[in-house]
Order: sequence, then C-alpha cells, then structure tokens
Amino acid sequence: KGPVDAPVTIVTFTDFECPFCSKVGPTYKKIEETYGDKVRVFFKHTPLAFHKNAPLAHEASLAAGAQGKFWEMHDVLFENQKKLTRPDLESYAEGLGLNMAKFKKALDKGTYKAQIADDMAMAEKVQAKGTPNHFINGRKLTGAKPFEDFKKIIDEELKKTDVLLSQGTSLEDLYPKLISKGKTFNPLDATVH
Repeated sequence: KGPVDAPVTIVTFTDFECPFCSKVGPTYKKIEETYGDKVRVFFKHTPLAFHKNAPLAHEASLAAGAQGKFWEMHDVLFENQKKLTRPDLESYAEGLGLNMAKFKKALDKGTYKAQIADDMAMAEKVQAKGTPNHFINGRKLTGAKPFEDFKKIIDEELKKTDVLLSQGTSLEDLYPKLISKGKTFNPLDATVH
C-alpha cells in the first residue's frame, strides 16, 4: 500500500487471527493520514501455528487481492477476527462484491499457500518471531506499538532519506541503499537478510 517511490517502507509480518495485530490497525491508519505518500507498507502473511483459522484467512485475503480488494478484505478480517471459518470468509468476499467462483476456486486449489509459505520463510530469516513485527526501512519494531513509537522511527528515517536524496540518490535506489548494510542474524550464516 502506498507509492513505489515512498522514502519510508514498512514491512509488517502479521496474522489475521492475532489480537495484537488487530490493535495496530488504527496506528497504520494514523501513519497513512500523517505521512501520506511518504510511506508504503508491505504486508507479509505469517499465520501462527496455534491460530487454526488464520491460514485460510490469509489465503482469502490474497484471493481478494487478486480481484483488487486485498486491503478491503484485510480490514474486514481484522474487524471479525473471531469469525474466520470458510463460510465467514465467503460471506465477506460476497459483501465485497468479489467474483465468488474465482474466490472459491482459489481457496479450493490452495492457490496462495506457496506465497504464504514464502512470507513465513522470510519471517524466519529476519527473526520476525511472533506477530506483529514491523521493519521500518529495515529497523525492527516488535509488537503492537503505539503511533508515537512508529513516528519516532519514521521521522528519523525521513531525515536520513532527505540527506541521501540531496546527495543524489534516486528514489528508485533509496530503499536498497537504506537496507544495504543489513545485519546477519546468525553468526554462522554469511547471508545478509
């Protein structure tokens, strides 16, 4: 969500059935209102093993996304965390005006299971254990933190990006440059995540 050339990128690892994740929703809305197109958000699907309805809810969000309604489904799922059974998901999809044949087919075939597995593997690589976990231009912020915690880091990152842009870094190269010195988390692992 947000423009591809936003100076601040937030990657959030979230679970639709996690009560702490739903508490961050108003914070993200405030970030959007406050910063507008200076921030973009990447949603990463990390359903926790003990949330039995979460995996299918994440598939449903991606099936809705294939029809241009990811964020709308995202909001509905967080508003209805205790009602995430297959019939519930189909009801939400119908309420959003989705093509139900396509939606049901995606769930029946498990079309988005691989994408969710990839997001979960990424969470493991960057040690995003539990949910929610947020990476603001690569800086980790764990838990359902208030807007002020996000604001502090976003403001610091905007200052950094202003300097880089004034030194000639293009918007296209900004994010890769900001995260280029990422840390390795495991001393035995030579790969930088």
